[in-house]
Amino acid sequence: MGGMRSVHSTTDAVEAAMLEMVLRGAGIEVSVENQAAQLGVGTPAAPLKLIVGDKDEKAARKVIEEALKNRKSDDPNSETPDPDS
Repeated sequence: MGGMRSVHSTTDAVEAAMLEMVLRGAGIEVSVENQAAQLGVGTPAAPLKLIVGDKDEKAARKVIEEALKNRKSDDPNSETPDPDS
């Protein structure tokens, strides 16, 4: 049996849940550490950690990177450069 790797940590429970769903949708088995201890809310002392198998680490990191990039571009509160500047 292979080892497990942490591929992302966050104190944002919504972000952790979204990434867990996206990873599962991509066919990657994932677990969230510290979820039960924090009742689903990460803290700086105990962030929520997404854990995947060694064989899925590279693919998971790619999926997470893309999901976070898309999430930021969909966020109306994120700063976007003014094209006229």
